[in-house]
Amino acid sequence: MKRFLPIVLALVISCLVVWGGNEILVSKIADNYDPSFGYKLNIQKNQGLILQRVGLEKGGSIPVYGSSELSGSTDPFQPVNFFAGQYEGIYYNLIGRGYCQSLIHLINFGALGDSLKGEKIVFFLSPQWFSKTGITSDDFQKNFSQQQYLTFLNNEEISPQLKRLTAQRVDSLLAQDESMDMRILSYLSANDAEQAQISLGALQPYYRLKEALLSTKDHVQGYRTLVEESPLKGKDKSNMKPAIERSTVKIDWEAEKKRAQEVGKARSDNNQFGIDNGYFNDYLKEKLPNYKDSMHDQSYLESPEYGDLELLLSLCQELEIEPLFVSIPVNGLWYDYCGFPRQDRAQYYEKVKQLVTKAGYEFADFSDHEYDPYFLRDTMHLGWKGWVEVNEAILAYAR
Repeated sequence: MKRFLPIVLALVISCLVVWGGNEILVSKIADNYDPSFGYKLNIQKNQGLILQRVGLEKGGSIPVYGSSELSGSTDPFQPVNFFAGQYEGIYYNLIGRGYCQSLIHLINFGALGDSLKGEKIVFFLSPQWFSKTGITSDDFQKNFSQQQYLTFLNNEEISPQLKRLTAQRVDSLLAQDESMDMRILSYLSANDAEQAQISLGALQPYYRLKEALLSTKDHVQGYRTLVEESPLKGKDKSNMKPAIERSTVKIDWEAEKKRAQEVGKARSDNNQFGIDNGYFNDYLKEKLPNYKDSMHDQSYLESPEYGDLELLLSLCQELEIEPLFVSIPVNGLWYDYCGFPRQDRAQYYEKVKQLVTKAGYEFADFSDHEYDPYFLRDTMHLGWKGWVEVNEAILAYAR
C-alpha cells in the first residue's frame, strides 16, 4: 500500500491544481463573455460545455439548438443580421451545425443538466433528419463530443434506462476509427448484464479522470476561442450597452414580412422555385432535368431519428427542460418537382407534432408554409420571410 501512496497523492494534487485552474478560467470567461458572442458558430462551443454554461448563466440571449439552418448567410433577416440592424441588443445563442441532430443534442442537453432547467430554449426540427437511414455513422462522429458523452453518462439526474438506451444508439454509430475507450464505454453502458456493469465500475476511475482532463481542455480552448472570436475584441467594454430587454422591443412584424417578401422576390427571380439565384446557379441549374422525380421513392415516415427524438423528449422530461420545438417545412415547389410524395410530407409534419405535443411541449408549426413564397431560401433552409416568421415566434415564446 505504501508504494501506491505517492501516486495517490500526486493524483489528488493534480486534481486540485486542475480544479483551481478551471475556476480561474471560468471567471475569466465570464468576465469576457458578451451575449453577442452567441451569434458565433464554432465547433468549440458546439462540442464543449463551458461556453454554453457561461452563456446560460450570464443570460441576455436565447439558446437556439439546430443544424445547418443556423449557419450564416447574406440573408438580412437571419437573426445575426436582422437584430444587428435596427434591433441591436437582441441575441440568440446558436448551437449546432450540419448533422447536429436529435442524438447529438440529447447528449449535449444531458451534459448541461441543471444549466438548462427553467431556461427558455429553442429547438429546430428539420425534415431531412428523418430519412430512412437517420443520421449516419460518419455524420454522427463529425459532431460527437467525448466530453459531453462522459458528462451525460455521469449525470445522476438521468435515469439508468435512458442512459442505457442512449449508449445502445451511440454504440451502433461509433466506427472503428473512434477511440477504443469510447467504444468500450458505450458497449458496457449499453449492456445491463452483471459482468458488464462490474467491468464498467472497475473502469470508472479512468473515465472520471478523462472527463476531468477534457473539461480542463474545454476551459482552456473555450477561453482562447472567446478571446479570439469575440465581437468585442479590441473594443472598450466599459462603454458597451447591455442587451435590450426583449419585452420592451417593438417590432412591426407585418412591415418586416412585407420587406422580406420584396427582398426574396428580387433575390430569386431566375427560377420557378423561389430559390436564391446564387444557390440555384451553383447547385441546381445545370443538373435540373436530373432532379425531376428523383425523390419519388423517398419518405420521412420511417426513420431511426424518431427514436432519437423520443429519447430527447424523455430526457427533457427527466431534467425538466422545456424547449420550444420549431418545425421547419421543405420547399413544396421543389419537392413536388423532385417527386417526393406530398402526402408523405404531410404525415411527417403531423407525426413529429404529435410526438412533441404529447410529451407536453410547445410546438411552433410552420408546415403550412411549404408553398409560401420566399419562406425558404433554397430547398430546405429558412429564408427571407421564413426567418421573420420564426423570429416572431421565438420572441413571443421568450417573453
